[in-house]
Amino acid sequence: MTRFSIYPYPDVRRQVDRCSWPRHLCAALCVVLGLLAAPNVFAFSLEQVDAVAQALAEREHEPTPPIPEALGKIDADTFGQIRYKRGSRLDWTGARFSIRPVSAGHVYRHPVELFEVVDDEVQQVAFTKSDFDWPNESFARKVPADLGFAGFDIRYPLQRPDAPETVVRFLGGALFRAVAHDQVMGAHARGLAIDTGLPAGEEFPAFRRFWLVRPEPGARRMTLYALMDSKSLTGAYRFVIEPGADQTIIRVKARLHARRPVDRLGLAPISSMYFYGRNERPDDSHWRPAVFSSSGLLIHEGEGDWLYRPLRNPRELRLDQFPADGVRGFGLMQRDTRFGTFEDPVGRFEKRPSVWVTPQAGFGGGTLDLVQLPVNSERHENQVVFFEPHEPLKPGDPIGVAYDVSFGQRDAVAEEVAQVRGVLIGVEGAEEQGGEQSAPAYRVNVDYTGGALSSLSDSAPVVASISREQSVRVLEQSVAPLPAGGWRLSMLLQPTGEQPLRVRASLALEGKTISESWQDTLPGQVGRYLEEGK
Repeated sequence: MTRFSIYPYPDVRRQVDRCSWPRHLCAALCVVLGLLAAPNVFAFSLEQVDAVAQALAEREHEPTPPIPEALGKIDADTFGQIRYKRGSRLDWTGARFSIRPVSAGHVYRHPVELFEVVDDEVQQVAFTKSDFDWPNESFARKVPADLGFAGFDIRYPLQRPDAPETVVRFLGGALFRAVAHDQVMGAHARGLAIDTGLPAGEEFPAFRRFWLVRPEPGARRMTLYALMDSKSLTGAYRFVIEPGADQTIIRVKARLHARRPVDRLGLAPISSMYFYGRNERPDDSHWRPAVFSSSGLLIHEGEGDWLYRPLRNPRELRLDQFPADGVRGFGLMQRDTRFGTFEDPVGRFEKRPSVWVTPQAGFGGGTLDLVQLPVNSERHENQVVFFEPHEPLKPGDPIGVAYDVSFGQRDAVAEEVAQVRGVLIGVEGAEEQGGEQSAPAYRVNVDYTGGALSSLSDSAPVVASISREQSVRVLEQSVAPLPAGGWRLSMLLQPTGEQPLRVRASLALEGKTISESWQDTLPGQVGRYLEEGK
């Protein structure tokens, strides 16, 4: 018979009495432990975490106590000097994977608990000051013995067995992110989004506890579990980590329990930063040509149908919703992979990964919501995309979801269609034509590369397919090959009133669509675009 416990045996009551969580959480664990203490128990799994989440959902939410105020006020540079020492408990002998816990501090003010699962035994990973190198002795004396962890890094050798790299990071709330080889951390995935973009404000759920399953020697996958908690709901999560040189894939399975109805539930969220690009007009204080971690939203709508929406830093909060019943996939892509686009040797935005979500279960009827927030610096992620189901999450009616998240150094999804690689937008002003003054119009140039375009001659009869609302007049359209490769679709779009211009365009050959569809919305007042530059 195998036996395990969420707290180590033999004395469950004594362990619960010493529990550092709020009293209601310990009580919930005690209930679950009472169920698990019997013989003939299966190995640790998502079902055990879900039992804790379900018990917690029946009680009021109590936040985790914060760390001492002084440690929460340290700056990012000081926080970055706190390092976990090598050779500690989570450097597993013979395993490809290793864990580097991160100390609480700075903006990470609510500690999480870490547990290690070995075979059928679960043991808590205790916070020990001596496991860390602190900025200096004076600083170390101020650190309480029970400060706690903010999260952890997962390390894995992507290229050489003797050179492990940080491939996944769980740090802050319900955030996690990953990289493939030769990348730097960029866009985040989130465990969940709650009320994102609503006037009342967003609620931020958080992972409060992690169970790290020790991988077998030589294993190329690692499994971990997490317990989510927030005012509105609880959740049980399983993550299967599969690092790779081209993509690191995280397979997610979760079950959610509501404490109260949720107005806007966001499944499989991705968040990123877009400050400005070539189409924006920053003032002279901005020396870099562009600053963003992701260039656009890509949606796989169905068989052969792909939609690409460029990101922008709006003047005010903006919500765009896309029909997504049975969506095949979606993600925030980084398609500007040249250093010259950004000219930033520190930020290395050209090395930020594209992030792609592939739904597996629980994504039925719903919309994809793109929430864009105005920002005046690169310090904040202002782009969030998620799947919002039509059916709300209600108390007593849990839901389950499963999906894969891939972080890739190229596109995180294989496509056979030509891809949008760049968009240039300008304004052609009023001109005298036959004694009359013409109204201004947008010149939109969409550049495509790859797919069928790679094998076409310059004389191939590629044409534009443009759909628009009545608020748009298409004055010109043309498709032509570019000297450096690829093709350009050029359009002159004129507003017919003050309503926003909504346009969708793609390339076609002999009646068949051969590219992604570019889609965007531009102000009906061209003067406003000139003033805002976005």
